Amino acid sequence: MFVRLLVSIRIENRSNSRQTKGRGAAPQIQTAPRPVFVDPPSAASGNAISFVAPVAGGDSSAPLGGQEIISKTIAPEVLNIRFVAHRCEISNDTLRVIYQNGTQRELKWFEVGAIVIRQLPYERQWEGKLILDIIPNAMSKEKVQPIRILSSTFANYSFLPQGQSASTRENMRRLAAFALMQHRLIYLDPGTDYFVHAGQPPVRFFSMSQFSEYDSRYL
Repeated sequence: MFVRLLVSIRIENRSNSRQTKGRGAAPQIQTAPRPVFVDPPSAASGNAISFVAPVAGGDSSAPLGGQEIISKTIAPEVLNIRFVAHRCEISNDTLRVIYQNGTQRELKWFEVGAIVIRQLPYERQWEGKLILDIIPNAMSKEKVQPIRILSSTFANYSFLPQGQSASTRENMRRLAAFALMQHRLIYLDPGTDYFVHAGQPPVRFFSMSQFSEYDSRYL
């Protein structure tokens, strides 16, 4: 009796299987395709990313001033100094700069009229850091806006003939010397000249009031 019942169940299962195949396979549940993640282009692909970031809704011709250099991530001393570059890209022909707000500026070496290197006071906030002002040519009595480089400015100093030094002071000296190589008519005041060519200590501001007086010559 048990054997007959087992045979009857097997026959019934085979019959149901044939009926299912006759009606077609059961519909499959469709799932959404997985997103495909593409790696960003690398330098090997020919789409290398420039050292200076692209403009983010900024106008490269917009005036540059202290109010534009505001960020929670920027070095504290920069908030009190105008014209400070956030990043610089050095090349044989130009110096490209990006500011903290994304505004960019490009200056060809033959457009540079003078370079000034000074040392800030030894107060706690400034700690005797150097500033390097790259000043474009200007007409008589015309105020200009320098490209101001601090120790907090990111720059591709490795591009320079002597490479990048572990010393920020030496990197600035090498950059000034490189600018002179590209355009020998750039003017250096005596203090800057002694620093660049003889390695003498740069002229120092004894107080920020002295620096403010110097800075007032610029727009």
